Amino acid sequence: MNSEDGVTLSRQEGSELRHLFILEAASACFTRLGYKKTTIGKIAKTAGVSIGLMYSFYSGKAELFDTVVRRVVEEWQQYSKEQLQEYTNGPVEKLQIMCRCIFDFAFQHPLLMALPRQDYEYLLPGGSDALKNANADWQQLMAETIQAGITAGEFRDDLDVKNTVDVINALQQAFIARMFKRDRTITSLSPELIEAMVSLVLNGLAVKKK
Repeated sequence: MNSEDGVTLSRQEGSELRHLFILEAASACFTRLGYKKTTIGKIAKTAGVSIGLMYSFYSGKAELFDTVVRRVVEEWQQYSKEQLQEYTNGPVEKLQIMCRCIFDFAFQHPLLMALPRQDYEYLLPGGSDALKNANADWQQLMAETIQAGITAGEFRDDLDVKNTVDVINALQQAFIARMFKRDRTITSLSPELIEAMVSLVLNGLAVKKK
């Protein structure tokens, strides 16, 4: 098999490349159409492969959907970890990064944000657990960051940490919803809008100077 740049690939490399095409095509179809309207045929056509080849990798749409969701969850975990490795100046900066990085990821990987909530009912146990665990880990990390800010005297000591996390998550979800148009295509938020949200959150948490 030849790649797009004319390099001859081994059989294994060709198979891996076709598999990657399938995963990318499936992600695009599920994002644009949702689970119910996506078919193996539509994914195969988008990927430029045969339906028979699709079934050589996956038993059906449910397994493919589960794999795609788990793949995006893993990419989110790696992305957020890399982003947070860059912070050095305490909980305020860490929370700033947590507020911002989700929008960049959502723009680059819109699948998890575009899917209707009911589509998650079609996940197999592995994908469902991966998604729930990732959400729980992210909320726990945010709670720990806010608590660290309270302990350091940078955030108000009268904050209810759990409710604060819920409010921040709700704000992020509302802003992400604005990224998606009616035709399920996605547009980035302006930096000014994101900074306004981040400032709103941090000002609400900050200790008031007397």
